[in-house]
Amino acid sequence: MGKLNRLPKKDVAMLKRKLSTLQTYLGGIKYITGFIDIVIIIDQQEEYTAPRECVILGIPTICLIDINCDPDLSDISIPANDDAFNPIDS
Repeated sequence: MGKLNRLPKKDVAMLKRKLSTLQTYLGGIKYITGFIDIVIIIDQQEEYTAPRECVILGIPTICLIDINCDPDLSDISIPANDDAFNPIDS
C-alpha cells in the first residue's frame, strides 16, 4: 500500500477495480496442481483456440458443435444448435 498512497485517488480506485477483476477471473489458478482432466466447450466456433490447445496438450474435450464446426477437433462431439440457448438450457 505504500506506493498507492502516492497516487491520486482516481488512479487508486481504477487499480483496485482492475485487481478485483483479475482476482475474480484468475484467482482459482493458484489452486490448480496439475493438468485439467477434461474440457467442455459450448461453442467451438467462438472458442477457436481452446480445442487446438487441448489437442496439443493431450487433454480430452467434449464439444457442442454446430454445422459450421470441425468435429475432428474434439474427442466427443455433441451435435446441437449453439445459436439458440433453448437446446442448451433444457
